[in-house]
Amino acid sequence: MDKNGRKVVTIRSALTVINHLLDPILLILTCGSSKVPETSIIRVDPKKTLHVPLKFASASMAVKPDGWNCSKTHEVKWQEAKSAGERINKLLKFDIFDICYWMCLSIKREHYPEYEMLSGHTISFSPPLSVLNLLPVDAEFRIFNTKYAVSASKQVQITSVSVFFNF
Repeated sequence: MDKNGRKVVTIRSALTVINHLLDPILLILTCGSSKVPETSIIRVDPKKTLHVPLKFASASMAVKPDGWNCSKTHEVKWQEAKSAGERINKLLKFDIFDICYWMCLSIKREHYPEYEMLSGHTISFSPPLSVLNLLPVDAEFRIFNTKYAVSASKQVQITSVSVFFNF
C-alpha cells in the first residue's frame, strides 16, 4: 500500500538472475525476429539480483564477466529446465589471455504454470570455489602454485580454478 491507502501492484518477469560472484557480469539479451533482433546488454553487479525486463522475458541470453577483457560469451539456455523444481548446473570457462575465469551456472525452474514457453526460472552465477576461514587466525593456502590468503572469519572466492581438477 502507498501512503494514500491505495494498493500498489508491481509487475515483473519471473526470470530472475542472481550474481553471487565478486565480479560484475554482463547479460546479453536478444529477442525479436532474426531479421531485426533487439539486443540489450545489462550489467549485474556483484551480490545483486536482477529481474529481467518483461520485454526480454523470453529472449535468448548470453553471459560474460564484465571488467575482464573477454570477447567470448556463453549462451544460457534457461528453457532447458522444463519441470517445476528441476535444476540444471553447468561450469562455464572464459579464456582471458593466459588466465581462465570459471563460473558455475545454476538454472532452477520455479513452481510456475507448467507451460514450457513461460519463464519461471532463477538463474544463479557462483564461483567454482569458495573458502570460508572459521579459524580465529589468518590462513594461507596454495592451489597450483598460486597462494591465497583469507583473514579470520572471512571468505575468499576463487574463479581461477576448475572443480574438475584434482587439488
